[in-house]
Amino acid sequence: FAITPVGVKEVKAKSVAIYPNPNKGSFKIDLANVEGKEAIVRLYSTTGQKVYEGSYHGLNGGQVVEVETEGLPTGMYLLNLEVEGQRFVGKVSIQQ
Repeated sequence: FAITPVGVKEVKAKSVAIYPNPNKGSFKIDLANVEGKEAIVRLYSTTGQKVYEGSYHGLNGGQVVEVETEGLPTGMYLLNLEVEGQRFVGKVSIQQ
């Protein structure tokens, strides 16, 4: 699938860390250098189907967001993280 951003500022890759990766359906996103009060996390299967969406409010920069996606089958997923108009796209590997 393709995502075409319109007026979205990209986040530098070093600003966001995903760990552990691979994981068993539970992982953390470290927003060390990302400023914003709200984050939206979406996971997509390799076929482009959205399999998870979560909103996190009250962030204050340097925060760690915990994502619980238990129940998803083993596989590679595309992560789309949006924080106040900034976007990070990465890969998450789930191994049950």
